[in-house]
Amino acid sequence: MQNMDSKLKLAFDEYILLEQNVTFRNELINLAQSSPADLAKRLLNRMEFGTAGLRARIGAGFACMNDLTLVQTGQGLFSYMQFPDLTKRSIVVGFDGRHHSDRWARLTANIFRRKGVKVYLYSAVTPTPFVPFAIRRLGAAAGVMVTASHNPKEDNGYKVYWDNGAQIKSPHDRGIADAIIANLKPWEFSYDFDDLKHDGDQVVDPLAEMQAAYYEAQTEQLRYNGTQANSACPVRVVYTAMHGVGTRYVTSLMSSFGFPDNFLISVPEQAWPDPEFPTVRFPNPEEGRSCLDLACRLADKEGCPVILANDPDADRLAVAEVVDAGASAPRPWRVFTGNETAALLGWWCLTSFKRRHPQMPAESQHMLFSTVSSRILAALARREGAQVHETLTGFKYMGNEAHRLLGAGQQVVFAFEEAIGFMCGSAVLDKDGVSAAAVCAELVNRVYSEGKTLAAKLAEIYAEYGWHVTNNGYFFAHDPTETKAMFAAMRDPAYPTQLPGIDHADPPKAYDVLSVRDVSLGFDSGQPDRRCVFPASSGGEMLTLVCRPVGVTDGATATVTLRTSGTEPKLKWYSEIVGSPGCGPEPLRHQLDHLIRCVHQHLVRPELHGFKRMDQ
Repeated sequence: MQNMDSKLKLAFDEYILLEQNVTFRNELINLAQSSPADLAKRLLNRMEFGTAGLRARIGAGFACMNDLTLVQTGQGLFSYMQFPDLTKRSIVVGFDGRHHSDRWARLTANIFRRKGVKVYLYSAVTPTPFVPFAIRRLGAAAGVMVTASHNPKEDNGYKVYWDNGAQIKSPHDRGIADAIIANLKPWEFSYDFDDLKHDGDQVVDPLAEMQAAYYEAQTEQLRYNGTQANSACPVRVVYTAMHGVGTRYVTSLMSSFGFPDNFLISVPEQAWPDPEFPTVRFPNPEEGRSCLDLACRLADKEGCPVILANDPDADRLAVAEVVDAGASAPRPWRVFTGNETAALLGWWCLTSFKRRHPQMPAESQHMLFSTVSSRILAALARREGAQVHETLTGFKYMGNEAHRLLGAGQQVVFAFEEAIGFMCGSAVLDKDGVSAAAVCAELVNRVYSEGKTLAAKLAEIYAEYGWHVTNNGYFFAHDPTETKAMFAAMRDPAYPTQLPGIDHADPPKAYDVLSVRDVSLGFDSGQPDRRCVFPASSGGEMLTLVCRPVGVTDGATATVTLRTSGTEPKLKWYSEIVGSPGCGPEPLRHQLDHLIRCVHQHLVRPELHGFKRMDQ
């Protein structure tokens, strides 16, 4: 500790003074002796509060999730929420099963109740969607969910919702961030939560009431088959909660939908919350088969053709289907992408909604998707007469847009983002893996009752509405300066107008860049005024290219987006090419795969920047 410079020593002393959790204080003291470089990273940087709230590693220091930074965040949130009637309103607080989640939910609740605000604090782990649902149902001013969703076990997070039940977006994120900085010193009572209990007055447990209300609302809005039809489902389904909170809630909603008790077969090793996630390296079903090995084995053993998987906080849903039901174990499985699952769920929700409400004007029925997701909903809407809305990436935008539409007397039928996030109906204005699982179960019932499969139904949808072929993935990009350098090279001296072919490829196909949209700078060459229709965003990088093979004037165009993740050290790519109805997928897939290789070689240049592809 004697070798610290004055700036680091000041930060060290400040943290030791303000942090009252002995475990985190001792961790920092030990770090000062063993790893000065790591100490500097943790103390001279601070977690940034953004539209995703907070998400970082658990540990000592201002750059990590710990008691002190959670207290500072809670104080900042309260200070920003200075509604005239705040003490007459309330806040909803929930938590998942990760390390410290329960404690940090109580720390948050304590700050608000000490300031005279009523707190609805869940008494047990809940899915993230139960917080935004409760905000609208209870008329709360805001909500906090302590979760890191599908991140590794070392992480935790703090997600904030506003009084409309949607995730916060600008300017609230900036306002809360400023209020945190203005309230770094813990208030006298901020750590004093030992006496916090559910007293039915200042601190209320909403769990039983919200469970009943949630099941009733989702069943009334989303159960299209009817109880009797669901009770006769011809197949059973394997379910995994991925060591998270979903089992209890998904099972109950399935029962409310009328499915028999033995319909869901839970993976026993992953059925209940475990912050160590002992059976998976990354508890993210979006990763595909690597996370679903236990589920596939159980499905093979039980003869189940479909797997449903939530992430640990149950706001996402992955779907897998056996490729050859007659094969011997281990059977081949197909894990549907988020875009493919959205095509299935979007089609089912819209067609079912129309059957239930035949007199409702089609123009009052709305669906939403994020700009990096498939445009299959646009094709559905065009054919069926519904309205469709494209938003920036993230449910913070779709949730707030859905709230606006509902306020105008419109119906929101479905929304999605390609990262396996689905919003079926409008009881929850955020992605909801619990209700999506139940809706998908009804679709499974309908499809298998007709002697079909999900894959066959998906092919029918694409044949009718046009094949939407995607190629998405990511690079690990741990050095932000290299990521910035990559995007800077794409802009300087000018945006690309053509992509050369791939080295040593046969044929060496090149691509014209027809337009460029740079959301980060508010630029879009495809617009008459060259201004992006989305607001400029300083929170990350996102650049989109529309491309077509050189010399082709009437072929399908492809869209490629490069974007930094807001919660993980990743550089993501998203791409799609759309064919005409009746056109097969293979030529489209071949063209898109070739284009992505060109983008990687000439624009991303992973070797130069030190990026590692997800499958390396």
